[in-house]
Amino acid sequence: MEKFSDQIKDWTTKVKAKNEKQCRAIALDLFARVVKATPVGKPWTWKHPPKPGSGYVGGRARGNWYVMLGKSPAVVDITDNKIDDASAAQAHVVRQLQKFNMENPVWLTNGLPYIHRLEYDSWSKQAPNGMVRVSMTEIGAIVRES
Repeated sequence: MEKFSDQIKDWTTKVKAKNEKQCRAIALDLFARVVKATPVGKPWTWKHPPKPGSGYVGGRARGNWYVMLGKSPAVVDITDNKIDDASAAQAHVVRQLQKFNMENPVWLTNGLPYIHRLEYDSWSKQAPNGMVRVSMTEIGAIVRES
C-alpha cells in the first residue's frame, strides 16, 4: 500500500507540471502577441523624421524581442535582426519557453532605444497604444474568463 506522503508527493508533482504547462502557454501567447503587435517600419507612415536611406528594411523593433529565463537580462540589441514576418522572433520565444519552469521568472525585453517611445508615446500609427500593454490586457481578459 502506498504511503499517504507518497500520494501527496505524487499529486503535488502532477499539479506543478500542470501549472507549469499552463503558465508556459500563457507566457507564449502573451509574448507572441507582443511580437506580432510590434510595428514594422513603414517610412511613408512615419510622423517623425529622419526618413531612412535607400536599402532600409523594417522590422528591427520586432526582431529585437529577447526572452531570458531566471535573472533579469542585460540590455540586448540584436542589430542585425530585421523581421517583417513575426514567425522568426516567435520561434526564438518558443525555444526559450520550452526551458520554462516555475522556479525561474521569464523576461521579455527589447533593448532598442526607441522601444519606450513605441510603447508609450504613440510613436507608431500601427501600435498607437503600445504592444506590451495591449497584449497584457488581452491576456488578462482571457485568463479571467477561463
